[in-house]
Amino acid sequence: MCWPAFGPPKDGSKLPQHGFARTQRFSVHATSADVAYTSVEFILYDSPETRAIWDYAFALHVTVTLSADDHGAVRLVQRLRATNRGTVPFHFTTALHTYFRTDDIARLRVSGLTGFEYGDKNLAYARSVDTAAQLHFAAPVDRVYTAAAAGRNRIAAHELADGAQPARMRWTMVADTGFTEYVTWNPWENGAKVRECQGIVFFCRIVVLHARYAHQACA
Repeated sequence: MCWPAFGPPKDGSKLPQHGFARTQRFSVHATSADVAYTSVEFILYDSPETRAIWDYAFALHVTVTLSADDHGAVRLVQRLRATNRGTVPFHFTTALHTYFRTDDIARLRVSGLTGFEYGDKNLAYARSVDTAAQLHFAAPVDRVYTAAAAGRNRIAAHELADGAQPARMRWTMVADTGFTEYVTWNPWENGAKVRECQGIVFFCRIVVLHARYAHQACA
Protein backbone atom coordinates (compact mmCIF):
# COMPACT_ATOMS: atom_id res chain seq x y z
CA MET A 1 0.00 0.00 0.00
CA CYS A 2 1.30 3.44 -0.97
CA TRP A 3 0.61 6.32 1.42
CA PRO A 4 0.85 9.33 1.78
CA ALA A 5 2.42 9.38 -1.67
CA PHE A 6 2.33 7.29 -4.79
CA GLY A 7 5.31 7.36 -7.11
CA PRO A 8 8.57 9.25 -6.78
CA PRO A 9 8.78 12.16 -4.32
CA LYS A 10 8.15 15.67 -5.52
CA ASP A 11 10.97 18.20 -5.55
CA GLY A 12 11.93 19.13 -2.02
CA SER A 13 9.96 16.29 -0.41
CA LYS A 14 11.62 14.02 2.14
CA LEU A 15 9.16 11.21 1.43
CA PRO A 16 10.52 8.01 -0.10
CA GLN A 17 8.98 6.62 -3.28
CA HIS A 18 5.43 5.41 -2.59
CA GLY A 19 5.48 7.01 0.87
CA PHE A 20 6.30 5.38 4.18
CA ALA A 21 3.21 3.37 5.17
CA ARG A 22 4.40 0.18 3.48
CA THR A 23 7.56 0.08 5.63
CA GLN A 24 5.91 0.96 8.95
CA ARG A 25 4.62 -1.41 11.60
CA PHE A 26 0.84 -1.17 12.00
CA SER A 27 -1.02 -2.15 15.16
CA VAL A 28 -4.10 -4.38 15.23
CA HIS A 29 -6.98 -2.08 16.10
CA ALA A 30 -9.97 -4.43 15.86
CA THR A 31 -10.92 -7.92 14.67
CA SER A 32 -14.18 -9.64 13.85
CA ALA A 33 -15.11 -13.03 12.41
CA ASP A 34 -17.86 -15.56 11.93
CA VAL A 35 -18.32 -18.62 9.72
CA ALA A 36 -18.53 -16.46 6.59
CA TYR A 37 -15.69 -13.97 6.98
CA THR A 38 -12.66 -12.75 8.91
CA SER A 39 -11.83 -9.07 9.21
CA VAL A 40 -8.86 -7.26 10.74
CA GLU A 41 -8.46 -3.50 11.09
CA PHE A 42 -4.91 -2.18 11.32
CA ILE A 43 -3.95 1.32 12.37
CA LEU A 44 -0.86 3.46 11.94
CA TYR A 45 -0.30 6.70 13.85
CA ASP A 46 2.22 9.42 13.19
CA SER A 47 5.45 8.99 15.09
CA PRO A 48 8.72 10.89 15.50
CA GLU A 49 10.01 8.86 12.54
CA THR A 50 7.15 9.86 10.23
CA ARG A 51 7.05 13.46 11.49
CA ALA A 52 10.73 13.83 10.59
CA ILE A 53 9.91 13.36 6.91
CA TRP A 54 6.20 14.35 6.79
CA ASP A 55 5.22 16.69 9.61
CA TYR A 56 1.53 15.92 10.06
CA ALA A 57 -0.55 14.19 12.72
CA PHE A 58 -2.64 11.35 11.29
CA ALA A 59 -4.29 8.01 11.85
CA LEU A 60 -4.31 5.59 8.94
CA HIS A 61 -6.83 2.76 9.16
CA VAL A 62 -6.53 -0.25 6.84
CA THR A 63 -9.20 -2.94 7.04
CA VAL A 64 -8.74 -6.33 5.34
CA THR A 65 -11.70 -8.69 5.08
CA LEU A 66 -11.49 -12.23 3.69
CA SER A 67 -14.61 -14.23 2.84
CA ALA A 68 -15.84 -16.99 0.54
CA ASP A 69 -19.20 -17.59 -1.09
CA ASP A 70 -21.12 -20.86 -1.36
CA HIS A 71 -19.30 -21.69 -4.60
CA GLY A 72 -15.84 -21.36 -3.07
CA ALA A 73 -14.98 -18.03 -4.71
CA VAL A 74 -12.71 -16.06 -2.40
CA ARG A 75 -13.29 -12.35 -1.86
CA LEU A 76 -10.65 -10.02 -0.45
CA VAL A 77 -11.76 -6.52 0.48
CA GLN A 78 -9.33 -3.75 1.45
CA ARG A 79 -10.49 -0.43 2.86
CA LEU A 80 -8.41 2.60 3.70
CA ARG A 81 -9.37 5.57 5.85
CA ALA A 82 -7.12 8.49 6.75
CA THR A 83 -7.88 10.85 9.64
CA ASN A 84 -6.22 14.17 10.37
CA ARG A 85 -5.43 14.26 14.11
CA GLY A 86 -3.89 17.71 13.97
CA THR A 87 -4.91 21.24 13.06
CA VAL A 88 -2.94 21.58 9.82
CA PRO A 89 -4.66 20.25 6.66
CA PHE A 90 -2.65 17.94 4.44
CA HIS A 91 -2.93 16.34 1.00
CA PHE A 92 -2.01 12.80 0.10
CA THR A 93 -2.04 10.33 -2.75
CA THR A 94 -2.58 6.64 -2.20
CA ALA A 95 -2.66 3.32 -4.06
CA LEU A 96 -3.24 -0.28 -3.04
CA HIS A 97 -0.44 -1.41 -5.38
CA THR A 98 -1.72 -4.93 -5.79
CA TYR A 99 0.43 -7.58 -7.46
CA PHE A 100 -1.48 -10.43 -9.13
CA ARG A 101 0.11 -13.70 -10.07
CA THR A 102 -0.33 -15.18 -13.53
CA ASP A 103 1.09 -18.36 -14.99
CA ASP A 104 2.10 -16.58 -18.19
CA ILE A 105 1.79 -12.83 -18.71
CA ALA A 106 1.61 -13.34 -22.49
CA ARG A 107 -1.64 -15.30 -22.07
CA LEU A 108 -3.23 -12.82 -19.68
CA ARG A 109 -6.10 -10.64 -20.89
CA VAL A 110 -7.62 -7.81 -18.86
CA SER A 111 -11.11 -6.56 -19.66
CA GLY A 112 -13.10 -3.62 -18.34
CA LEU A 113 -10.77 -0.82 -19.41
CA THR A 114 -12.29 -0.14 -22.83
CA GLY A 115 -13.22 3.53 -23.17
CA PHE A 116 -10.98 4.68 -20.32
CA GLU A 117 -8.60 7.54 -20.96
CA TYR A 118 -5.06 6.83 -19.80
CA GLY A 119 -1.61 8.37 -19.58
CA ASP A 120 1.21 6.18 -20.88
CA LYS A 121 4.31 6.53 -18.70
CA ASN A 122 6.41 4.84 -21.39
CA LEU A 123 5.44 7.67 -23.77
CA ALA A 124 5.99 10.61 -21.40
CA TYR A 125 2.39 10.28 -20.14
CA ALA A 126 0.89 10.87 -23.58
CA ARG A 127 -2.91 10.75 -23.28
CA SER A 128 -4.94 8.16 -25.21
CA VAL A 129 -8.27 6.37 -24.99
CA ASP A 130 -8.15 2.58 -24.75
CA THR A 131 -10.25 1.26 -27.65
CA ALA A 132 -9.14 -2.38 -27.38
CA ALA A 133 -11.63 -4.97 -26.17
CA GLN A 134 -8.95 -6.42 -23.88
CA LEU A 135 -5.55 -5.34 -22.63
CA HIS A 136 -2.75 -7.79 -23.40
CA PHE A 137 0.95 -7.71 -22.62
CA ALA A 138 3.64 -8.07 -25.27
CA ALA A 139 5.89 -5.17 -24.24
CA PRO A 140 6.37 -2.94 -21.18
CA VAL A 141 3.04 -1.57 -19.93
CA ASP A 142 2.80 1.32 -17.48
CA ARG A 143 -0.50 3.19 -17.71
CA VAL A 144 -2.64 5.35 -15.45
CA TYR A 145 -6.33 5.05 -16.38
CA THR A 146 -8.86 7.67 -15.35
CA ALA A 147 -11.62 5.42 -14.08
CA ALA A 148 -14.01 8.08 -12.83
CA ALA A 149 -14.49 9.54 -16.30
CA ALA A 150 -15.54 6.18 -17.69
CA GLY A 151 -18.13 5.57 -14.99
CA ARG A 152 -17.16 1.91 -14.47
CA ASN A 153 -15.21 0.24 -11.73
CA ARG A 154 -15.06 -3.53 -12.40
CA ILE A 155 -12.02 -5.09 -14.04
CA ALA A 156 -11.50 -8.80 -14.73
CA ALA A 157 -8.60 -10.89 -15.94
CA HIS A 158 -8.43 -14.32 -17.50
CA GLU A 159 -5.77 -16.50 -19.09
CA LEU A 160 -6.13 -17.88 -22.60
CA ALA A 161 -5.92 -21.61 -23.24
CA ASP A 162 -2.50 -22.77 -24.38
CA GLY A 163 -1.97 -26.43 -25.15
CA ALA A 164 -2.40 -28.34 -21.91
CA GLN A 165 -3.27 -25.13 -20.03
CA PRO A 166 -7.03 -24.47 -20.06
CA ALA A 167 -8.53 -21.00 -20.23
CA ARG A 168 -9.51 -19.76 -16.79
CA MET A 169 -10.69 -16.69 -14.96
CA ARG A 170 -7.96 -15.32 -12.72
CA TRP A 171 -9.59 -12.57 -10.72
CA THR A 172 -12.05 -9.72 -10.72
CA MET A 173 -11.20 -6.40 -9.10
CA VAL A 174 -13.75 -3.83 -8.02
CA ALA A 175 -12.59 -0.38 -6.94
CA ASP A 176 -14.84 1.08 -4.26
CA THR A 177 -15.92 4.68 -3.81
CA GLY A 178 -13.02 7.08 -3.39
CA PHE A 179 -10.59 5.65 -5.92
CA THR A 180 -10.52 7.48 -9.23
CA GLU A 181 -7.75 5.86 -11.23
CA TYR A 182 -6.34 2.48 -12.18
CA VAL A 183 -2.69 1.69 -12.76
CA THR A 184 -1.56 -1.24 -14.93
CA TRP A 185 2.09 -2.24 -14.98
CA ASN A 186 4.39 -4.95 -16.17
CA PRO A 187 8.07 -4.12 -16.84
CA TRP A 188 8.53 -6.80 -19.50
CA GLU A 189 11.86 -8.44 -20.07
CA ASN A 190 14.09 -5.42 -20.63
CA GLY A 191 12.54 -3.31 -17.89
CA ALA A 192 12.59 -5.95 -15.18
CA LYS A 193 15.42 -6.17 -12.74
CA VAL A 194 16.66 -9.44 -14.13
CA ARG A 195 16.20 -12.01 -11.45
CA GLU A 196 14.56 -15.33 -10.92
CA CYS A 197 12.60 -16.58 -7.93
CA GLN A 198 12.79 -20.34 -7.49
CA GLY A 199 13.51 -20.69 -11.18
CA ILE A 200 10.57 -18.49 -12.24
CA VAL A 201 11.32 -15.48 -14.41
CA PHE A 202 9.88 -12.52 -12.53
CA PHE A 203 8.21 -10.45 -15.25
CA CYS A 204 6.39 -13.43 -16.80
CA ARG A 205 4.46 -14.24 -13.66
CA ILE A 206 3.13 -10.94 -12.30
CA VAL A 207 0.98 -8.02 -13.27
CA VAL A 208 0.28 -4.95 -11.16
CA LEU A 209 -3.24 -3.59 -11.45
CA HIS A 210 -4.48 -1.39 -8.69
CA ALA A 211 -6.70 1.52 -7.79
CA ARG A 212 -5.25 4.82 -6.70
CA TYR A 213 -6.48 8.20 -5.56
CA ALA A 214 -4.54 11.32 -6.39
CA HIS A 215 -4.42 14.55 -4.39
CA GLN A 216 -6.93 13.89 -1.63
CA ALA A 217 -7.30 16.67 0.96
CA CYS A 218 -7.59 15.80 4.63
CA ALA A 219 -8.57 18.70 6.89
